[in-house]
Amino acid sequence: MDPDKESNEQRQVRFARVLASYQAAAVVDGAAKPPSTMESKPTGLAAKFTDDGSDYGSLSGGDADRDNPCCFIGPDEATLRYCPMNEGMLPFKLLYIFFRGGVACIGPYLSVFLSLLSLPPSMVGVLLGLPHLVTAFVNPACGILADRFQCRKGVLLVCLSLWFAFVVSVTFPKPLEPANCQEVVSNLGQVSRTLSKNSREFLHLECIVNRSSDEYSLEEKGRPSVGADQDRWKPLLSLLHLPDPFSPDLGDTCASMATRDLDDPIRSLVKNIQTFGALFIPRVIPLQNGTSIGIGWLFEERSLLQSFIKVSVLMNLGGVMYRSTMALTDTATLNELGEQAWDRYGWQRSFGSAGFAVYSIAVASFLGLMRFPQILCGLEIEIIDYRIGIVMFGGTVACAFGLLFACCFKFKYYTKAEYKFSNVLPALCSGYYGSIMMTAFVLAVCNGCVDGYLFWHLRNLGATEITLSLVLAVRAGSELLLAFHTPRLIGCFGPVHLLCAGLLVYCLRFLCYAYVTNPWLVLPVEVLHGMSIALTWNILVSHMSPSVPFECMATLQGFLSGVYFGLGHGVGAIITGFLVTSYGAVATFYGFAFAAMCYTIAFLIAVKVFKPPRTIVTSYRMLSSKDPLW
Repeated sequence: MDPDKESNEQRQVRFARVLASYQAAAVVDGAAKPPSTMESKPTGLAAKFTDDGSDYGSLSGGDADRDNPCCFIGPDEATLRYCPMNEGMLPFKLLYIFFRGGVACIGPYLSVFLSLLSLPPSMVGVLLGLPHLVTAFVNPACGILADRFQCRKGVLLVCLSLWFAFVVSVTFPKPLEPANCQEVVSNLGQVSRTLSKNSREFLHLECIVNRSSDEYSLEEKGRPSVGADQDRWKPLLSLLHLPDPFSPDLGDTCASMATRDLDDPIRSLVKNIQTFGALFIPRVIPLQNGTSIGIGWLFEERSLLQSFIKVSVLMNLGGVMYRSTMALTDTATLNELGEQAWDRYGWQRSFGSAGFAVYSIAVASFLGLMRFPQILCGLEIEIIDYRIGIVMFGGTVACAFGLLFACCFKFKYYTKAEYKFSNVLPALCSGYYGSIMMTAFVLAVCNGCVDGYLFWHLRNLGATEITLSLVLAVRAGSELLLAFHTPRLIGCFGPVHLLCAGLLVYCLRFLCYAYVTNPWLVLPVEVLHGMSIALTWNILVSHMSPSVPFECMATLQGFLSGVYFGLGHGVGAIITGFLVTSYGAVATFYGFAFAAMCYTIAFLIAVKVFKPPRTIVTSYRMLSSKDPLW
């Protein structure tokens, strides 16, 4: 039969027969050899003809695992008929869920300090970008170390342990010291200089002055009671009992008060700060220039600065270790899948996005139950207990540790070839793969802009916590959908065209962010999130992986994740911060849209000029099911 006229079904049947005969010969040949001389090979392709292809994570973990009763607990036939799965990939899915869930548990914590300091966007960009720049150096170093000494699991455990230690250490610094009432008045006067007298924020503060829920007054209770009140709530203002930075909309309650006493509301607040009690104080005051004022003026400046430095350093170091942990987990996932199933890597990682969404909703629900009011100088503020987030983080990471120490989780080494860093250079220095790396950098810059400032921009537009939670849910659903269909999309359009599509989607998203004025209109835009994040990252990993031998996989993943989650993300956050400070958020989004369009054209030209270099083969590679066999 002519192979060109052969249908796909006939070709797969013929290939399955050839593969079965090859496996039978291998068994006979292996019986004559001592077990120590037999070398493990990837068997992911064989599972394609035995497992249901509807689950893009269902690939066999290897015949060696089936011989080990400790690692293989196969489902019965009825289970496979209605719920096809592969237990070999289940530990990797769970790891992604635990890792991303841990990030969701501590995600809101650092933003609290940023809101307390009332920093400009340029400084926020520097603080967000610096740890990512450190990641650009740490990730490649961890990958080289893991490949050079073939200790990938050991390096993964070390990175995971450091991540856990740094985050848990946040609970040890001293609590924040509240400022005395006179200092609060002085700090509030400094805040007034940043507001325009006729601005909406000006009237907003007037509403604060006139809104009183009871007749509490410091003058009625006398001066000694002030210290007593402070002693009552002071122990609660610990590092894990921080004011929530987000406030609900005052709505119609303040509308009727906006026309009352058009005098300086700050002056009125200073005058009446010891008269009006139990005032409702917003935890963040939005400004017209795109910044926001937190309630850092309620605490001593020295104590606030010291606590911020300690927490920022510990949390950012933990973030660096987390990104190294994810890079090594990606390497283990790719090795387990086998070369022929690398395009299905995104389906495994998308479970992390689902875990992030579920944990975010759970943590937000628990934090909502941990809110309680406290009085400071006659002003009522809302305190939120963040210890539940740390506890959930510890339990989640403990589950990840247990999974890593389980017998079923193994790092496979398909070759005994000596590690050489020179084998990685074609993936870094050639024109073709260099353009792919540059595309990863540009995509990461766009991602750094969106991750760092989209929620900040939506809050300035009046977004509530419900809106932001729905944005996260839509993003997670979009990532799952695109990750499931990525293999089909790659087969239909090719990786280069899909990368260009991801760049154009970023262009469209930036235009929408700049145009919308209602935060609810961002929800349909976030449906495109999966195409610009999940699809592009999966393509980058699957398209770059064949450029290096198996023994260099961790090194390549270290460089790729260092460029994407490190260098690009950090540069994007820093550049966006300075642009927002100088030109505003709307102009910045328009500028990023134009830059993404220009780079898309340049990338198309580059891939036409440069061709992929030849790959150095140092280990066994399986034939593709699409290759004809004569």
